[in-house]
Amino acid sequence: EAPGIWVRVAGLHASVVGWSEASSALARVERAERSADWAALACRVGDATGDRALAAEGAELRARSTSDPKERAQWLRRAAALHWWDLDRPESAQALLREAHELVPVDAATTLAEAEATAEARDVPAARRQLEEALAVLPAASAGTLWLTLSELCAEQGDDKRSQEALLHAYRNLPEDAALWGRVGSLARHQHLA
Repeated sequence: EAPGIWVRVAGLHASVVGWSEASSALARVERAERSADWAALACRVGDATGDRALAAEGAELRARSTSDPKERAQWLRRAAALHWWDLDRPESAQALLREAHELVPVDAATTLAEAEATAEARDVPAARRQLEEALAVLPAASAGTLWLTLSELCAEQGDDKRSQEALLHAYRNLPEDAALWGRVGSLARHQHLA
């Protein structure tokens, strides 16, 4: 059975919102024979059906199918997010994030601005994910403010354990800045650590 035929069958089913049939057709293609077209459909079908494993596999293959470093890093980060937050595979997610970071590095200032904007838009869980993903690849010395912000967001959500862990990382890595250390003091008092 030619893999291309099953990819075309999956595409036809997907075009008429036959997600289950599309997923079945994609599954018939052997792993070693999966192409960039298979990957694109796997992402689409996985998202539509809630099959995060299929979407993650598609994103990884899409990353491996492109020679453009920016596009590759984008797909690696998409696969990493699925591994970490949907499939509970943080180790594989962090490996994918490190690979993406080698291609297109993230920086602390941009991550902080994006996470703060996300939190201001009242999506604190997404802001926490942004910070956690960046902290998985950034050197500790440049990440003190990210750890502090993560600690504050965790405290806001009542996740005291993670807030305390993040606060400890912040304490070890913050620059000498009175305003930042004031925030540390406020959090420590909130958590009864001072």
